[in-house]
Parts: sequence; C-alpha cells; structure tokens
Amino acid sequence: MENTNMVNHWGHWVDKSVPTTGVISFNAVCQFVSDEICGGDSVDLLWEDAKEDFLQEYKNEHEGNEPSDEDWDQWYESMEGCESGDALIGDWLKDDEGLYYPDPEGEFAAIVREDVVQVVFSKYITKCRNLCSPCYPGQADVNSGEDEDNGEFLAYNLPVEAYQY
Repeated sequence: MENTNMVNHWGHWVDKSVPTTGVISFNAVCQFVSDEICGGDSVDLLWEDAKEDFLQEYKNEHEGNEPSDEDWDQWYESMEGCESGDALIGDWLKDDEGLYYPDPEGEFAAIVREDVVQVVFSKYITKCRNLCSPCYPGQADVNSGEDEDNGEFLAYNLPVEAYQY
C-alpha cells in the first residue's frame, strides 16, 4: 500500500502530517520583521562571523590576550555602515559549539534572508496548498497567516499579527 502522506520535493521527503519550514515573502511581513530585527533579540549572522574573526585574529596577534574595551570600540567603529547578512528572529538557543538552533519552548524561530523569511519552528501551524520552488526544497509556500483552502501541507508560520501591518 502506498503512503500518500509522503511527497518527494526536489530530493527532500515531506510528510504532509508533519509541519515543515514555511517560506514567506519578505514583503508580506516586512514591518513585523523590521520591528523584530530592530527591537528584538535578533542575530545578524554576518556580524557574528565578523566579530568572531576579529576576536581570533586579535588573540593570534596578542599572544592569546582578550581585546580591551577600547579595541572593541575601534572594531565597532570600523564596522559602521557595513552590510548586514541573514538574521535570526524569534526564539533561538546557542549550543556549546556556537551553533544556533530553534528553542523548542519558544513562540517561533525564523531566518530572514534578503527577500524571504523561513520559519523553521513555530507554535503557529498553517495549511498550505503548495510547496516552494526548487530554491527551497522540502519547504512550504506560506501565502498568509491563515489556512489555505484545500491546503495539504503543514508549515510553520509567523504569528498572525505579522500580517496585520
């Protein structure tokens, strides 16, 4: 008997009964995301990498010593105006190796890219009709904060207020 709950989407298996990453157009939730980035505990991943690189270089050049407050101030000044990278918004935790993962007790965890938001975990689940383009294999196309008619796929979503701006 064939399992009709499983769909192969560009090499990734999707179980229709289990939520998958929801992909939302940035334009649909731009004000909510901007508020989260500017006023929340967001993490700019490019900034994090640059900060770690500076710390390692400093320690290598100064026999393992930590940078002073003045050294950090100079570094922050040198970074002003630099572009930002992908950002993490919502509830994330950091493991012992410095890697981020969604907080299973949190409200939601999302990655903000240039033109999309990928919700990798959320207590908000939406029914979607479609999976995404090959750019986002195994992920669902979230069009709104509400279930879609005839939606077959479950996807993590942002809170409904994200769509109310």
